[in-house]
Amino acid sequence: MKLLTFILLLFSYVTVVGQDVGRDIDSIERDNIIIKNKLNQRYIFGSAKELQKAFGKASIKKEFNEEAADFFYLHRYKGLEVWFSSGGWETTIVKSTDYTVLLNGVEYKIGDHINKIKTQFPLSYQNRNKYGDNAIGIMMSHNKVIYEAAVDFTYDNKGFITNITIANDNS
Repeated sequence: MKLLTFILLLFSYVTVVGQDVGRDIDSIERDNIIIKNKLNQRYIFGSAKELQKAFGKASIKKEFNEEAADFFYLHRYKGLEVWFSSGGWETTIVKSTDYTVLLNGVEYKIGDHINKIKTQFPLSYQNRNKYGDNAIGIMMSHNKVIYEAAVDFTYDNKGFITNITIANDNS
């Protein structure tokens, strides 16, 4: 339930950030975000069936979220968690170097320094920590329209990425 609370807080973050889009945070087209494993298998935010087709059988846990009044299904792999609701894909969390996030073809992984983000997403990098400590947010868009979804990098005090969360609000 901690994770579901985090996801709902992230959606609140996205709503706040969305008000300032264009001035202080970058965005990326949803179709330009890919998750890749060490075997070079790729997943682009589709169904749970597509996830398992790409990465194999997952450990699945079903939870009811009272705030969302919906069931959430956690698909867990070593170093990767992907959440689905009845509305579809909700959240992907990369926690280890077993998985890489490609943003516009550039690879980001756990352990990379946040300076790597600066070149591709300068506004987000410049305004890091504005909406949370040790965090860099990038809004997601579809057909150049920003919606309530984000890529969020968290990092340690030395600037090394510790977690990459990609979340969508299907509510």
